[in-house]
Amino acid sequence: MNEKYRVDWYIDNTYQVLDRETDEQLHQGSLSDCEAWIRLREGGYL
Repeated sequence: MNEKYRVDWYIDNTYQVLDRETDEQLHQGSLSDCEAWIRLREGGYL
């Protein structure tokens, strides 16, 4: 995976994708949702 993003636990079964440099929250959802979001973003689909 690319090191532009960091995935942290948020609450219950919810995780968040954060920009590693700015700590800005970019996406929130299940762990698999976050993984899919990163893959789509890196693939140029988002």
